[in-house]
Amino acid sequence: PGPANTRPLGRSWRMDRRGDSLELSLAFPLVETIGGLGRLAKAWRKGAETLEDALQGCDGGETARAERDNAWVCYHVFRSTWNTYRAWRLRRSWSEAKRDNYLRIARDELANLEAVLPLVANDARFGWHAEPNAYMYDAAGIRKKIAALKRQTEA
Repeated sequence: PGPANTRPLGRSWRMDRRGDSLELSLAFPLVETIGGLGRLAKAWRKGAETLEDALQGCDGGETARAERDNAWVCYHVFRSTWNTYRAWRLRRSWSEAKRDNYLRIARDELANLEAVLPLVANDARFGWHAEPNAYMYDAAGIRKKIAALKRQTEA
C-alpha cells in the first residue's frame, strides 16, 4: 500500500519495464473500466462453472481438462486485471485512509492467485506470448506476487 509511481505501465505485448501508471491503457473512464472488468469477471466465472458442470463425466479426458483449465485461467486473469485497476484507483491519490480498502483488494488478489497457481504450474501454455517470445506470467512470478501480498496483508 502506498502511492503509485508515474512510470508508464509498458506495452502489454513486450517485456517492458513495468510501472504503475495505467493512464495510457484506458479507452474508457476509469470507473467504467473497473465496472466493466468486474462484470466480465463475474460473467466469465459463471461460464467457467457452467463449462465445468457440462464436462462432468465427459470422456474427453485430457482435452476436457485443458479446456476447463483454460476457462478458469481466463477468469483469474480478468479478476486480476479488475483488482489491478481497483488498487491503482486508490494508489494514484493515496492516503492512509485508503489502506483498509487496498487491503481488501490485496486479499482478493491473494485468493485469486492461490486459486490459479496450480493451473499455471501444471500447463506450460499459460502465460506464453508469441510476440515477445516469452512468458508474461508464470508459476514463479505468481509465487513471488503471493509472497508480496502475504507480507502486505499480514503486516
